Amino acid sequence: MKTTIILVRHGETLWNKKKKLQGQIDIQLSKTGLKQADLVAKRVKTFGITKIYSSGLKRAIQTANAISKELDLPLLINEGLNERAYGEHQGKSWKDIKHYYKDEKTYFHNFKPNGGESNIEFGERVIFALNKIINANEGEKILIVCHSGVIHILIRHLRKIPHEQVTNFHFPNTSLTIYHIDKEKIIEELFADAKHIK
Repeated sequence: MKTTIILVRHGETLWNKKKKLQGQIDIQLSKTGLKQADLVAKRVKTFGITKIYSSGLKRAIQTANAISKELDLPLLINEGLNERAYGEHQGKSWKDIKHYYKDEKTYFHNFKPNGGESNIEFGERVIFALNKIINANEGEKILIVCHSGVIHILIRHLRKIPHEQVTNFHFPNTSLTIYHIDKEKIIEELFADAKHIK
């Protein structure tokens, strides 16, 4: 039975504009982000979505609330979809911390900032959350509002990309990525599409 997963990155925050690492710091949407949330809500209105899930962080919940209101569907929170915890690096710019991530293989495998998660721990948490959602909603069209890091993990999982392979995906705020999953058969319909905000 085919299950459709629609991944939506949250709307813009001021920290996105400043290129600060948010991680699990609970930043709200900017005015632009709120507008983006309304635009993506209107775009997905005719998709036949049956369930809406969100991470437990404000920027995702605010985006998902706009969609929930437009579609008149309840919003389900799953904190397993929260962004990676970057510990002491949260609130800093990528420029400030890039020296920690020079070895990209270390980044993808084992590097764990103080108070944060390694990428392996993060990936296990996110994939567990996705599998739980799919198993509970087989055959449905499920929209998931989450974060760039979460979507990276899920794409790598669905495409079966090895951990050691470096990827440079870019997911604009409120972009849509759509997969159809039927047991072992996985079809990618849309990838990082944000034409509704252009």
